[in-house]
Amino acid sequence: MTVPGRHTGANLARCGHMQLRRLLSEETFPDEFRGAPVVAQFSSIGSTNGSKSNREKWRNELQESFSAGRSASGGALGAASSLQFVWPTAEEVRCSIEGYAAGGSLPGRQEHLSQVSDLLHRWDGGPAGRARAAPHIKSYCRYRDSRVAWMVITSSNMSRAAWGELQKSGSQLYCKSYELGLLLLPHLLRPRVFNCTPEHPPPTLDAPFPPSPISGITNDGKRPCTGSAEEMPTLAAMSHPGDAVLASNKQCWCLPLPYCLPPLRYSRSDRPWAVDGHFPEPDNFGRSWAL
Repeated sequence: MTVPGRHTGANLARCGHMQLRRLLSEETFPDEFRGAPVVAQFSSIGSTNGSKSNREKWRNELQESFSAGRSASGGALGAASSLQFVWPTAEEVRCSIEGYAAGGSLPGRQEHLSQVSDLLHRWDGGPAGRARAAPHIKSYCRYRDSRVAWMVITSSNMSRAAWGELQKSGSQLYCKSYELGLLLLPHLLRPRVFNCTPEHPPPTLDAPFPPSPISGITNDGKRPCTGSAEEMPTLAAMSHPGDAVLASNKQCWCLPLPYCLPPLRYSRSDRPWAVDGHFPEPDNFGRSWAL
């Protein structure tokens, strides 16, 4: 959640990326996620005004929040080995269902994208059958192979306005926009919670969650982490349908991610889509793109 303003004191960790840092720091994850990479998929990238050092400072504080969490054997998970930005190529937009018109909802500009060119990965869309569906969702996750430690579905694009920026030696978080997101954690996923039938009535204030059929999970959704990934509820990407994770773990929830894990890095011939770019090759409707 993000609310515009300058947040200090107890409110510092209640908005933006600092709220995510706080929530993740309270969680324990299997050891396999030590140093695991983080994917950031978005439909707009904000202004990166300022010097290169200032841009790197903000990227580092964001990566620190994405890297929060404890490992099952003790200690922090550690910094993500890499930060991977999923952003469609110009060719993916050209070949999408709407053609270049879809690019109007992807308002990234050449100047901003050139500053993160080393982080760019393809949208792909293949695993979920959305190769020709241009993205507008925003999703962030930390993963190892096809396993996912956590995932955020949010309205927050890759911008300081949405995630906030630390100021005054880290004592203040400055946010410029309203945003809302959902943090998915394996131990919070409980079957039947949203099954509103006469046999399984919806949760109430007196009984917020029905008994979980998963052994060891209490009604508040908490489950101690034993360090064994096989004994814990698991999030896994559908990009690996034959993966051993899906076959061996009965408590596995599949995430229909529209990009591969790991995402596909741009090739030398790939050009990132940019709303202010010039793309003369016609799309399926015979249109070219130039502002």
